[in-house]
Amino acid sequence: MAGTATISKMSEDFTPDARIQEYLEELSATELRQLASYARKMAAGKEDPHRKPGGEGGRWLTAQYVHGSGPYFYLHSYSPAATTRTDDYGFLKSGSTTTKYIGRRLPMELAEEFGYPEGATPEETSIRVTGTHRERSSRKQNSE
Repeated sequence: MAGTATISKMSEDFTPDARIQEYLEELSATELRQLASYARKMAAGKEDPHRKPGGEGGRWLTAQYVHGSGPYFYLHSYSPAATTRTDDYGFLKSGSTTTKYIGRRLPMELAEEFGYPEGATPEETSIRVTGTHRERSSRKQNSE
């Protein structure tokens, strides 16, 4: 991100001073969304110290093509475990990750949590899309 701005302790009725306003206006839309997402995660961590977004108890979004179509959003959530165990390969494991299909557009709750506009598609976010997009199969194109 370009430049830096310092912020002193804020009150509930915070309005940014000219330096902060200028700094925010210089940011690209992607940088502004990333900053908003970062601020939300920090606030969530302060409201619930046992939740560590991006780590234990964290949640994150991914996007991927499925069978050549999409891309679609998936929400991953990590749940810490009370004990540590060893898996079949000898690695220590604690906790589990669950994955939930979200769809082509972000619902309001997730858009707010991750700092994207409501109804955003994977192409409109800074989330890297995995998988392979398939427009048309090469056999169909060659036979025509």
